[in-house]
Amino acid sequence: MNNYNPGFALILFFIISGLLFLLFRPTNGWFWIVKNYYKKDEKTIIEDILKLLYNNEDSGKQLDVKNITAALKYSNKYIVE
Repeated sequence: MNNYNPGFALILFFIISGLLFLLFRPTNGWFWIVKNYYKKDEKTIIEDILKLLYNNEDSGKQLDVKNITAALKYSNKYIVE
């Protein structure tokens, strides 16, 4: 029971703190990079849908969700019916 080494505990604390810093640091942490990647992906899909609607506005075509997903070749996971 007297084998407790405070140096080992201190090193372990710094390693865990460093990993948490790399994971959650503002704007450059791995968590934020992944989160922003998915946010940009959703934003791109919305912009593409709006562009398609704008381009088809003058032609008088009727667009629905199936036509939009087929034209943009996206899955239906981001589009709410």
